Amino acid sequence: MEASDSTFDEERKRILSPENQFENAEWEETKKDGSSLPAASFNYVNSIVGSGIIGMAYALNQAGILMGLILILGLGVVTDYSLIILIKASRISGTQSYQGVMNAAFGKVGYTVLSILQFVYPFIAMVSYNVIVGDTITKVIIYYVGLESGSIFGRRELIISLTTLLFSLPLSLCDGMAKFAKVSLISLIVTGFVLFSIIFRLFTLGPFVPQSSDAWVLAKPGITQAVAIASFAYMCHHSTFLLYGSLKQPTESRWARLTHASVFTSALIEIFFALFGYATFTGFVQGDLLENYCRGDHLMNAARIMFCLTILLTAPIECFVARDLIMSTLLERKTNEDGSFTGTNNFLPKIIVTFSLVIATCLISFSTDCLSIVLEFNGVFAAIPLAYILPAICYLRLEPSPWKSWRKLPALLMAFFGIIMSLSGLVMIFVNWGVNSTCSHGVEMNYCPIWVNSTRSNS
Repeated sequence: MEASDSTFDEERKRILSPENQFENAEWEETKKDGSSLPAASFNYVNSIVGSGIIGMAYALNQAGILMGLILILGLGVVTDYSLIILIKASRISGTQSYQGVMNAAFGKVGYTVLSILQFVYPFIAMVSYNVIVGDTITKVIIYYVGLESGSIFGRRELIISLTTLLFSLPLSLCDGMAKFAKVSLISLIVTGFVLFSIIFRLFTLGPFVPQSSDAWVLAKPGITQAVAIASFAYMCHHSTFLLYGSLKQPTESRWARLTHASVFTSALIEIFFALFGYATFTGFVQGDLLENYCRGDHLMNAARIMFCLTILLTAPIECFVARDLIMSTLLERKTNEDGSFTGTNNFLPKIIVTFSLVIATCLISFSTDCLSIVLEFNGVFAAIPLAYILPAICYLRLEPSPWKSWRKLPALLMAFFGIIMSLSGLVMIFVNWGVNSTCSHGVEMNYCPIWVNSTRSNS
């Protein structure tokens, strides 16, 4: 045991040596190819703004209007800080991956724990994307085609399978983040359209929705669930080094500017989705906000289709992370800065791994249509540890200043916060298992007939 500890200490000293840090700095200065700051920002925001945004109104309902807004803003600040110190830890250790940072700080045990979590998060995120696509597109097709609810052509399993084969699988076979910038820009434009539709319906549908008795309560006891959902929505740490590596001349200052701008933009988007969605439906808001809108709402049906397009364009980014993790771990390949692999013999393994991931998440998504459960589960088990706990403890271990220094205090507080939220969230999941379900896939809400009749009368 003593010999093992001695070997680990020697390895840690080597990777923390000034020579190794100089090599990393030299790499930063000589790297000329890659994404510009705007292009990298599109990928950055797109990696944050995914399926979690339509669960933000439900998070606001769980925590209360004031406490929910404070949590969303506060978690945005904490996320920004954690992304900054994660890259700082990589510079200190002379490594260029999240796994490398964990290995430098905690050896093989830390590397293994991170690898498991870093695979779990994008994998479950891909499941959540399929759940959204299956629920929303199925609802639109049944309404416009006039299919009966029991028709095989109106089953969500068929819709998920078709969109997986036609969109998710081909896009997931792409290589690297830098090539995905234009797709990410399209995705963000679509997100803007969905947000506009939600705001517009606040004033046209909102007056017909009865307010719940606790509509404007400032704080509620569901803070843990809200933190789990919001943490899922903000989580992009699993793709941090793919984003960092795709950046042209990735210096620490450029990364800081990119992170501040991208996280701030993402925070605004999530606040808007939360606030306007909750203001429309108050305590009746569901885990999937789009399920609250009526079947015959043409604007929101267009928004449903557009949001599904966003989801289909975001899912491949999650697949990149899970695929690269499997290939670098099991096949022992070295990844390039843009997320692609060295050598020319990786084509067949990439096809096999990608196909397996996409099909597996497709099949698992058949088992549930409850988005809120998927978001909470992923937030507690993966997002909170990846976003708050692990970056903080790595920085605390690698940063050479004393433990009691003011420089390490924010990281210490962030680690403590993450541990408390993760443990309490785990308890709440088991306590609330099967209770107070917020899923009503395909159910027409009570206020829809009144709104439809009023709309027809006005026409």
